[in-house]
Amino acid sequence: MVAQLSKEYMILSPKKALVRLISYIFFEGRPLTTRGRWINPLVLMLGRFVANLGYRPVVESPIYILGQGRSGTTILGLILSLHKAVGFLNEPKALWHTAYENEDLAGNFTDRKAAYILTDEDATDEVQARLCRLYSAYLLCTASRRVLDKYPELLFRVAFVQRVFPDARFLLVVRNGWDVCRSVEAWSELHRTQNGGDHDDWWGHNDRKWNYLIDQVVVNENDLAPLKEDLRQFDRGRDRAALEWLLTMRMVERVQDQIPRDTLLVKYESLANDSHNQLQRIFTFCNLGYEERVTRYAYSVLRTVSASREIDLDPLIEKPFLAMMKSFDYL
Repeated sequence: MVAQLSKEYMILSPKKALVRLISYIFFEGRPLTTRGRWINPLVLMLGRFVANLGYRPVVESPIYILGQGRSGTTILGLILSLHKAVGFLNEPKALWHTAYENEDLAGNFTDRKAAYILTDEDATDEVQARLCRLYSAYLLCTASRRVLDKYPELLFRVAFVQRVFPDARFLLVVRNGWDVCRSVEAWSELHRTQNGGDHDDWWGHNDRKWNYLIDQVVVNENDLAPLKEDLRQFDRGRDRAALEWLLTMRMVERVQDQIPRDTLLVKYESLANDSHNQLQRIFTFCNLGYEERVTRYAYSVLRTVSASREIDLDPLIEKPFLAMMKSFDYL
């Protein structure tokens, strides 16, 4: 589906479907393993033009959907995108690459070194101005008041985001680890592309993102750092996904502890099984008024989640993985 647009979505709100198309074509860029990458130079050129304009707009309380990929972040973004106040950007990596060139983990647009973790010190005045201009242009083009940005890896860059937008709201989406591992493994196998000796999949161009995860995130974990070279050798998708899920969930816990008033934990299972009450929590937290069509769409696209089946994992990751599953009441 182009821009994640279903027939039902387009019938429910043709105007919001147009907003999604604008977001998809002009701001998000096309990542590795997808078609239409020929448009990226045009998107980046337009982004650079906007980012370097001579003004510093005010962007009101952007909303971020963060967490492990394949945890329901996209479906939550699509649901909330129907709210009249927001414009939804689904992993706008071209926009972020324009604002800060060293953030491209997968190698979608560049082969220069990237940083998995960004701090407030990385958000220089120049970077802040570029990001504000890009967001402001997006709001203007889509006639929206609030940016809704779903970019899972920004979980490791919350301090950076807060430096630019102190009033940002963060929705931390989590899902049963076993389900996430299955989904990541299946996605990577389905979308993997091979070109000579090079390959692109969930882990970036020639495992670029995977190696950054080991070298920049694992090294900060006291229990995992001594194992980093053994972990790097993981070749099964589920084991790699289990490590990424574990590191992501640990970061969820830390971000919650650091800025509890600015974060809201959203369990995918709760969202699917109790859509109305969960969306009410989200509306209140994000300071968005209730809208019936948002809830109606949620009812139509979410399916009740049942108990998950256990999967086998490498012994190196199994024990900490299960401990985190227990911490989030998934065992």
